[in-house]
Amino acid sequence: MGDNGGSIVNIIVDMSKGFPGMAHTGAARAGVHNLTMSLAVEWISNGIRINCVAPGVIYSETAAQNYSDPELFQKLNSVLPAKRCGTTEEVAGAVSFLLSPAAAYITGTTIDVDGASSKVSLNYLPPADKCHLPEYTWSGGPNSKL
Repeated sequence: MGDNGGSIVNIIVDMSKGFPGMAHTGAARAGVHNLTMSLAVEWISNGIRINCVAPGVIYSETAAQNYSDPELFQKLNSVLPAKRCGTTEEVAGAVSFLLSPAAAYITGTTIDVDGASSKVSLNYLPPADKCHLPEYTWSGGPNSKL
């Protein structure tokens, strides 16, 4: 590493507000995000830059084939701030930039390629019909005997 340097780009997702319905992948990608930040500091002396790209909702024909709802991406357009899904080319552009000499002073960061979706609260899961979260009440107040 010390002789050649290099650049690594990890692909993650925005998990800053959790990842309901996909907790397993959200946890794994949060780990990759932390690893990226840690290794950016550890490997900088070897000339290694390491960053992340966090795509939002990205449309591709292959992705569309993986979902049972053929209109999923069209439905998502209405709730996305950009009113459209991203493209694979837009993700590739961010990755290419981070791998290029133009990003020589960028390490340990994440570029969101998401049309501002990470800046608003979006939840793609419908809310639960019922909630059994009990309310806490303080009976007796602070001066009562417990």
